[in-house]
Amino acid sequence: MTVTNNLGEPASDLEARLFANDPLETGDTDTGYVQSLGAGESTTMMFELSTTGSATPGSTYPISLDFRYDDVDGDSQLSDTYRVPIEVTASEGGGLPLPIIFLAVLVVGTGGLIVYRRRQ
Repeated sequence: MTVTNNLGEPASDLEARLFANDPLETGDTDTGYVQSLGAGESTTMMFELSTTGSATPGSTYPISLDFRYDDVDGDSQLSDTYRVPIEVTASEGGGLPLPIIFLAVLVVGTGGLIVYRRRQ
């Protein structure tokens, strides 16, 4: 996620916190941290999300984020909560890809054919 400092002043010790409800679940990475971010600067923060079985691919669900940061006076501030839409997509993982399986069968089959021919 790209985060931009729109405060008009630098922010330091910036911590983002992600909140999600069913069918979305946060993983081990539900916080992001940046040491400092100047006015108008952007950075990328990585978060981990997964879905439960009740999620529908192609549907959009909300997540919420808030930010704790220190302002230029060194005072700790808590931002408003921001809602961000997340579109659920079908998983592309979960097993060996078909080209690898096909190649393995082809190699084993060819090897078996060579051994068979040599024994005759």
